[in-house]
Amino acid sequence: MSNPKTTAATTTFFIFSNSLAGIFSRINKIIPAILENQIIITLIPVVVVAALIGGHIGSRKLSQENVRKIIGIILISIGLLLIFY
Repeated sequence: MSNPKTTAATTTFFIFSNSLAGIFSRINKIIPAILENQIIITLIPVVVVAALIGGHIGSRKLSQENVRKIIGIILISIGLLLIFY
């Protein structure tokens, strides 16, 4: 069985990459709306900083058991969102 922190880091990387791809895809589709409403562009640095802080806290401050529980909750939440939305 792999280390929960390694699993969390790998999962976080793929979720983060997928989220960025989604943001850029949406930006390309709605350029006129972005020019009027800068909120998506403003949120990109916030998301990057939050991901870095979360990665630091998760790797250094949380126990493996807590990381495992948090990742489980996140993955179940994402699954439910995909099913119902």
